[in-house]
Amino acid sequence: MFCVGRSENGEFMKRITLYLSIFTVLIGISAISAIAQDLRATAFEIKTENREFGGQAFITVNGQQKMIAEHAIDVWIINDGREVVYSDRDGAGGFENEGHSLKIYEVKTGKTRKIMEQYYMVVGLSEVKLKNGRIALLVRMEDGGLGASYFSVVDPKRGEVFFRPFAELSRQNGDKLTLLFYKEDDWETIIQSRDYPDAKKSAFPTKRATVKSAKTEIHNLNVILKNKVIYNKPTNEYLEAGFKRVKLYLWRVNDNQPNKNFVLGTVEREVEAAAPLRPTLEELFKGATKYEEEKGFGSVTFGMKFEGVVLKNGIATVKFSQPKNETNYGTLGSFIFLEAIEKTAKQFPTVKKVEICAIGETLFDAQMERQFPRCK
Repeated sequence: MFCVGRSENGEFMKRITLYLSIFTVLIGISAISAIAQDLRATAFEIKTENREFGGQAFITVNGQQKMIAEHAIDVWIINDGREVVYSDRDGAGGFENEGHSLKIYEVKTGKTRKIMEQYYMVVGLSEVKLKNGRIALLVRMEDGGLGASYFSVVDPKRGEVFFRPFAELSRQNGDKLTLLFYKEDDWETIIQSRDYPDAKKSAFPTKRATVKSAKTEIHNLNVILKNKVIYNKPTNEYLEAGFKRVKLYLWRVNDNQPNKNFVLGTVEREVEAAAPLRPTLEELFKGATKYEEEKGFGSVTFGMKFEGVVLKNGIATVKFSQPKNETNYGTLGSFIFLEAIEKTAKQFPTVKKVEICAIGETLFDAQMERQFPRCK
């Protein structure tokens, strides 16, 4: 008869326990890895009251919300939730700088790429999965002047590969597209026959045009996706003369945001490209233009005077003073002022930190726990 001693039996049980522990850990690691590989967006939300200028874009992944963009106008979930496409206002210019861009966010990696810059406003997008497994994005656009429609195809891996002006998507059957083209004089009649705003946000127009098309084209998406990527040169003539487009953070006067007393949004201005920090802050202190005020923006500097900026070792020291007659800023004024200056200045890679100091006496920062220091 074979017997196992107590010491041998104890050692055997220790090994079994160790193996079970290792097995449990491996199972856990495999489960976590599987979850990470299968991260998918199931819903989205844009937190703003003014969709024209965009707002913070949030997606829902595994039941939790995550912000993917500071400024998004519209959002589309594609590739079974693995990727998210959103439109932004930093396009290629166009009429009154209305052009939009398209950006794609990869849920698994958290990385964002720009895949289109156009001269027109993106009003709809549809995803098409081809027979060979590739994905094409069909994009419908409009201009703010004539109101005409424009059509593009975007390869989500490379960028825009196809464009047609004065055209609308009539039909998509498998890998084939049918486009209808209209004359310039037709668009007023077409627009009057449709209901706006367009809630569908797809590549197809809400209603087929009531006038006869001037031309029809049929295209194969497999062929289109082999085209070269289209790069649209910015149309703003000042950009070609040593100027660049920058962002100003202004107060969204009528917008609300949870757990915060104020909301900032962005507008764009053109400044000299050689040393853009100072002229950008000068533009910020000028306040909102009449057009921007009509769009819901307000000043963030409340009449304070810009006294200069010094950039040294990555620290931008912004100097200001308070004119005696400028007292209409309310209890939130100094907080809006601080955040707007910080965000506007930090858009430049050379600015790592922002410090604000005052010249002379100020009442503007009386509500703050720590008032702005006096400038040296």
